[in-house]
Amino acid sequence: IGVLALQIPVDNMATVLAGSDLLGRTGVVYLVDHQGRALNDRDGERGYEALDPLPDLTQVAAAARGETTYASGVPGLSGNPVIALTDQAGFAGSSFGFVLEQDMSEAMVATRELRNLTLMMLGIVALVVTLLAVALARILTSRITLLSESVRAMSDGDFDTPIDQTRTGDEIGDIARALESFKRDLVEGRKASDEREA
Repeated sequence: IGVLALQIPVDNMATVLAGSDLLGRTGVVYLVDHQGRALNDRDGERGYEALDPLPDLTQVAAAARGETTYASGVPGLSGNPVIALTDQAGFAGSSFGFVLEQDMSEAMVATRELRNLTLMMLGIVALVVTLLAVALARILTSRITLLSESVRAMSDGDFDTPIDQTRTGDEIGDIARALESFKRDLVEGRKASDEREA
């Protein structure tokens, strides 16, 4: 009877996962057996070798039990608060858990950037709306001022100056057309009065 040994390339898998852009600069991936021991080596300040017992962390325990979990703000292997994902994988009849960790400070960068971008976009929209409101207010004010000058000219007895805004299709145009009709009636009334006096 012999022994058959199967070597799973977990170091290669962990290296590929850890080197992805998804985990950023602080992200790590490590594999865990059902006893909470590391199945891959890790270099660095808090390094470990395969089959070293890992610290008693929430995500390590979940991975050892083969659970799929998400934890935020829990201590990581580095000692810093991390976002951690755990799941179970299998290969050639063997199962193991794996953990993905990323420091909270780096994980929240995208959220902060999105918040800053949203605030900037809201500021731009508010500025554009304000500028449009000011421009619209100036346009309306100038049109009303022209109409007011036409009314003032009529009250001074000037019926020869044409009334502005009669060709526009909005409410100010309606007022200008009504004023034009009123001016014609006044002119007709003045003619009739002059004829009576004559």
